[in-house]
Amino acid sequence: MDKQDETRTIQSGTNAHKYDGAVTVPIFTTSTFAFESSDAVEAYNRDPSGHYLYTRYANPTIVAVEQTIADLERAEASLLFGSGMAAITSSVLAVVRSGDKIVTTPSLYGGTRKFFRDILPRYGIEVAFAPSNVIEDVEPLFDGRTKLLYLESPANPHVEVLDVKAFATTAKKRGIVSAIDATFATPILIKPYAMGIDLVIHSCTKYIGGHSDLIGGVVSGNLNTIKKVEEYRRVLGGVIDPEGASRVGRGLKTLAVRMDRHCANALQVAQALQKADKVPEWFYPGRPNSPWHALAKSQMSGFGGMICLTLKGGLASAKRFVDALRVIVNAPSLGGVESLVSIPVLTSHVNMSPEELRLSRVNEGMVRLSIGIESATDLIADVLQALDAV
Repeated sequence: MDKQDETRTIQSGTNAHKYDGAVTVPIFTTSTFAFESSDAVEAYNRDPSGHYLYTRYANPTIVAVEQTIADLERAEASLLFGSGMAAITSSVLAVVRSGDKIVTTPSLYGGTRKFFRDILPRYGIEVAFAPSNVIEDVEPLFDGRTKLLYLESPANPHVEVLDVKAFATTAKKRGIVSAIDATFATPILIKPYAMGIDLVIHSCTKYIGGHSDLIGGVVSGNLNTIKKVEEYRRVLGGVIDPEGASRVGRGLKTLAVRMDRHCANALQVAQALQKADKVPEWFYPGRPNSPWHALAKSQMSGFGGMICLTLKGGLASAKRFVDALRVIVNAPSLGGVESLVSIPVLTSHVNMSPEELRLSRVNEGMVRLSIGIESATDLIADVLQALDAV
C-alpha cells in the first residue's frame, strides 16, 4: 500500500506495538546497552544489526524517528543530529577531503556560509560561491576537483526557489555529490531525493519539530552515503539525544497539518502586503508575479510559510517595524507554531561582509517573517499596524 505523507508521518518507522503494545515509541533514556555474554559482544562487532551498543552509535528511539523521516523523504536512510549545523558539517565532511572543492550558491544560511568561508579552508578544502542561484552561473565553477554541489532551496532569507531537478541532473552527469538544505520547504512540500539530490538536509529545530522547543537536524539519502555520514556522526558526537528525538517524532505527527496552515496563513498575509506602499520589495513564491512562482508550483506541493520584505528607510525602518509588532514575536528562528520575525543583518547574516550581503541580495531594510498557525486575521492586523509605525 502506497501511503500518503499524512499517514507516513504518524505510522512509518515506529514499530511501537512491539514494545509491550505501546502506541508510541518509548523514550530509551539509556546511554548503553547490556549484552548477555562476551560472545554476544563479539557477534555484535561482526554484525551490529539486531542489537544496540551505545546511544552515540544508535538508540531505538532515535532509529524509529530516522525511519519515519526516511520514509517521508522516499530515501533509503536518514540520520538525526543534535542540530541542523551538526547535520550539515558531518554530511559535508563525509564527502570532501583536503584538496577537494565545493561549489555552492550565494544564498545560504549564515552558519553554513561561515562554515564554508572560515572553517573548511583551514583544512585545504576550497569553496567556490557562484554569483547567483541559477544553474547557468553555477556550472562554470565545476572542475576536476569538485566533489560536492551544495544548495539551499527555498533560500534563506528571501525564499528564492532553485531549479532542484536541473541542479541534481547536472551534478549526476559530472559525478558530483549533490546536497540541499530544504528546511524552508520540509519533506511535506518537496522531495529533493526523488528529484535526484543525493543528500537532503533539514534543521529539525524549525518546521519538523514545529514547537520551538528542540534543537536538531537530519540528513537523508542512499544507504551507502548515509553510512559514510554516520561514521562522522559517531566520531564527532553530533547525535541527538533520545528525548530530543522523541520530540522530533512528535512534531512529525502533525507536520502535514501544520504545513497546510502555515501555507494558508502566509498566502493571506502576502495578499495583504500587496497594498502596502511602505514595502517596495517583498518575496514570497506564492505570488503569481514572483519570478519563482512557476518553478515553485512545478516542484513543490505548497509555497511554504516564509515571507521576506524590504522596507523603505533601511535598518531604522526595519527595527521600527519589528519593534511595533504585537502578535508576531521577535526571535531568530522559524518554523514554529508561533509567528516569528527577524532582521537578517542582525541575526542569521550578522557576520557577513558588505560584498557577501550584496551577493546574497540581503540588505539592511530586509525583514524575514515566519508565519505561524495563529489566526490569519490577527497576523494581518499586526503586520499592517506595525507598518504604520514605519
